[in-house]
Amino acid sequence: MFAKKNDKNAVIFLILISLIFIIIQVITIIHYNNYFLLGSLDKMDNDDVKYVRSAKVLLEKKIFVYRYEDKPTVYIMPGYPIIIALFMLISGKGLSAITTVRLFQAMLQTISLFLIYSIGKKIFGVKVALLACLIDVLYIPEIESSGLLLTEVVFKFLLLLLVYISILAIEKKDLKLYLVGGIIWTLACYIRPIIFLYPILVFIFWWIKKYKLKEMFKFAVSVILIFIILMSPWWIRNYAVFGEFIPLTLSSGNPFLQGTYINYDQSNDYTYYKIYEDEIKTDKSEWEAGKRRFVENLKKDAKGYIYWYTIGKTRFMWRYPFYFKNIAGISFNVADRYHDFIIYFGVYGMILSLVSCIKGKVWGFYIALIIIYFNLVYLPFYTFSRYSYPAMPFMIILASYGIVRLLDFVF
Repeated sequence: MFAKKNDKNAVIFLILISLIFIIIQVITIIHYNNYFLLGSLDKMDNDDVKYVRSAKVLLEKKIFVYRYEDKPTVYIMPGYPIIIALFMLISGKGLSAITTVRLFQAMLQTISLFLIYSIGKKIFGVKVALLACLIDVLYIPEIESSGLLLTEVVFKFLLLLLVYISILAIEKKDLKLYLVGGIIWTLACYIRPIIFLYPILVFIFWWIKKYKLKEMFKFAVSVILIFIILMSPWWIRNYAVFGEFIPLTLSSGNPFLQGTYINYDQSNDYTYYKIYEDEIKTDKSEWEAGKRRFVENLKKDAKGYIYWYTIGKTRFMWRYPFYFKNIAGISFNVADRYHDFIIYFGVYGMILSLVSCIKGKVWGFYIALIIIYFNLVYLPFYTFSRYSYPAMPFMIILASYGIVRLLDFVF
């Protein structure tokens, strides 16, 4: 009876902070409106405004574009522009559609809070889950991100949902859950292809949970079939337009090239490469320039370059919060201190979860693996806070775990 009462109180608290959270987001979105734009709708000089143009052109001309208004693209995945396009169908192609997208993202942010609670409770218990939600609500990038027209909010929501479904599927060995997980994974790939290798984490836990080969084969084949079916329209379109099989995107050339500069400083040894109007040719040119730079710099200073591609880029990935536009008078420095607080306790919680894994409590390790995964897949490329943001809820859950364990020890 006491446990049920505690659970009821926890749900009431969660609903209360969720209501406060979404109200703050809505007020912020309406008050700041296009202050959140990172680029100009006239100049098309940033990702967010290019997504808007991509959605508009998709509706008007049935062509999927990005860099150039009149050239089909494979530079980005189509998921986010399609979402914007759907809201344009409902609200028109003006600024009202942009506001509607932002309000939709505010709703996803609030649902994400319930997913953080569900994952935290499932692995570490109610106290950790509630504290994680409170920490997340007070993390100012969560408020700002709902106003940004970028892929982060949608992708973060799908990632949280994918992780929660994955945990349930691995535990219950339920084919339906694996199929749902396959759908969510594919949808996440349509937003950000960096999640493509996520099944590796599931395979690691199949091994930890001692799955039989027959079980692995059944679930793997089912998920792969879902992926193939849902990805087929994108593959068919790419082959029809570009005459070749392109599974995801061809946009990693420039992030790879940018990543070859230590501390991203291009002032001393900038490498020139040819830019074409053809995005595929430009991507290949960037890849070739990046590979040349990587080999040359590795020969010059192997120790320094290895440090850059491990510790250096990891620091750039997690050092700062994803906070571009100051809101409500909260400066970057204030947000940065709170971010540091999360990171320090998150690392502490990660260490504790790894120790617990050795003792047989393995699910905390799964959360740690998410963070490790995001760190590793971005190391070959350009790393900064925008790429770590979708994984921050897992760092927050681990930070909450670390705080609760420390408080239990002290008191």
